[in-house]
Amino acid sequence: MKRIIFLIVVSVCLVAVFITADFAAAQENLVAMHKSTSSQYNPNCLAIGCHDRMLDDEQSLDPRFAAIHNKMIPYVPGYNPRKGVSDTTCRHCHRSVDLISKSASTLQKNVSPQICVVCHTVAGPGILLFR
Repeated sequence: MKRIIFLIVVSVCLVAVFITADFAAAQENLVAMHKSTSSQYNPNCLAIGCHDRMLDDEQSLDPRFAAIHNKMIPYVPGYNPRKGVSDTTCRHCHRSVDLISKSASTLQKNVSPQICVVCHTVAGPGILLFR
């Protein structure tokens, strides 16, 4: 009997946790947080709970190469190593965020190749990425 009561109490607690988490997620409109014209817009890309672990946790697919963010940040126009990464640094490449059609999973849709080809061309200082 004690086990059954224990299981019921644990189940009720778990349901309460999931309901609370869903409610909290519903309060945060991720689309609005990424849209600069929204009153919910959060210009702090590196805020705790958002992309704060990006530079520490990111790994490239090939361990011989540095992850793209750590590799390219020093070359972003306006980057100041004394001040560190700012939201302006992030927005140089990530000019728009598409959370509706979920294109963030593919680099070419999340970062326009036209931004990369400024340097990564046959004539540029970077290695040719697009053929």
